Amino acid sequence: MPENNAIYDIVCDSLQTENVVLEFDTFQQSLLLIRSDTMSSVISKFYLTTDRELSKEERMMTQKLKPHTVILEITSQCNMQCAHCRAVCKNKQGEELSLREHITLADELVKLGPKHLFLSGGEALLSPHWKTLAHYYHHRGVRIILLSNGLLIPKCIDDIVKSPISQIAISIDGLKKTHEMIRGVRESFEIALSSLDLIKQKGQGRIITSVITTVSKWNIDELEDLYQVLSSRGIILWQIQRPSPHGQIDRNFMLDSTDISRLYQFIHAKRELRKNNPSINVMGVTAACNVTPFYKENTRSIGNDYTGCPAGLFCLGIEANGNVKGCLTQSSEFIEGNIRERPLSTIWNDPHNFAYNRFFYEDKIKGSCQSCNFVESDDHYNQSYCLHLCPLDWHSMKVATNLARPNASA
Repeated sequence: MPENNAIYDIVCDSLQTENVVLEFDTFQQSLLLIRSDTMSSVISKFYLTTDRELSKEERMMTQKLKPHTVILEITSQCNMQCAHCRAVCKNKQGEELSLREHITLADELVKLGPKHLFLSGGEALLSPHWKTLAHYYHHRGVRIILLSNGLLIPKCIDDIVKSPISQIAISIDGLKKTHEMIRGVRESFEIALSSLDLIKQKGQGRIITSVITTVSKWNIDELEDLYQVLSSRGIILWQIQRPSPHGQIDRNFMLDSTDISRLYQFIHAKRELRKNNPSINVMGVTAACNVTPFYKENTRSIGNDYTGCPAGLFCLGIEANGNVKGCLTQSSEFIEGNIRERPLSTIWNDPHNFAYNRFFYEDKIKGSCQSCNFVESDDHYNQSYCLHLCPLDWHSMKVATNLARPNASA
């Protein structure tokens, strides 16, 4: 499900739909303010030790958090077999929510105040419910973004144009040979590009076209050429992200520190190009929130100061079977509950849920993370759910499984 990997930064509040002008830099600034306010109020108050209960004030503070961005996996079924997917999604993974259950979920979710809803998968267009859900959430004031691999866009384009979807992000993971090797489907590169063209043509400027690329050792050398391909097609926004280190991924797929440094330089150069040429339409390039933590000194240069993982603070992920996580890129250890067993509001407002971000138990840190300089050095990095992914500790991302509850075993 690579389309879900740290996608929050492609949300575009500052949008003029009439001429499809994306005020991307303005949006980044506003998003940073939201993150800073949220993180400062939460982390400063919730730096707790494991031997005390939450105070009344702390419990009330938890209830003030709102899931502004929600990623809704409406099916786990997919028509691709991607090398970096967190699961094998060819077939459905368990019993998925029925339309009736989705409507019940929607009625409850809108009460929590989401602003943006990402319809995701798997491949979202394989779900028989995508049209109904897009309209249902839209009529309740939620902006709809579709995440897709592009294969079904040509078949569904008429329904897409009639729907309230305001933005579509298609995954493209390199030039033709590399993209199709990673995604396991022949001609998928041409289909993805033609789908972007079709959206622009049929959507008549109403639907924003964007691309998500998961950067790995297999495609990092193709970024410049891919930039030229996307830019020449008038793509408004290109998000760059890393693969998550779990599921069926090959460890050799992951970037090392040298690769990450190159990636930063690339993103910085493209952002400077846009900044220095305000009079021309230059494609926006952004780093997803799972890229920004790596080099503290460079976060400003690639678009935003990293204020921490937003999962469980103002972002929420819901799997096709009703499992609830702070982010769908997380492994199964991060499931906070299931909407078939507890109402979503109860799961979200549970003061002990999403503890890896809402609380920080320093005494639970294990492995090489114990000596990490970022544990105490800066408030922006003072979180247990770390995204540095130190090369010395392949499982550093899972250290948070020991932090997820106050009574977690050491």
